[in-house]
Amino acid sequence: MSRAKDDASRHMRALEAQAREHGHRMIRLAEHGAQDLGDELLITDSGLHIVLEAKARANLNGHRALAKAIGKVEGHSDPQWLVDGTVLAWKRLVPTGDSGRRMPVGVAEMFCMTGGLFYELIREVD
Repeated sequence: MSRAKDDASRHMRALEAQAREHGHRMIRLAEHGAQDLGDELLITDSGLHIVLEAKARANLNGHRALAKAIGKVEGHSDPQWLVDGTVLAWKRLVPTGDSGRRMPVGVAEMFCMTGGLFYELIREVD
């Protein structure tokens, strides 16, 4: 497996562990290339279904990556995949030294979402 795939897999396993720690279910979605819905499906205690698109890389255009992830979900015609929102989970990894090992820099990870989903999640907390 390539280093990039290893980093992405580690990132997804960490997201799954975080979801469990907070009492949510996380289901890893099968990769289907162009038919790919996203990387993981988060199901909250209140029943919200949120698709996560996980990225582990040094640079990322968050606006473009989130729009692409939302487009994949909205373009899916199967009614069983009606979801409440899409979140981009980005872990910024940059090479360190000569070893080529990539390490997180700054904030360990960022979650990007639309304003509508953000306010829906806040309403769930209230």
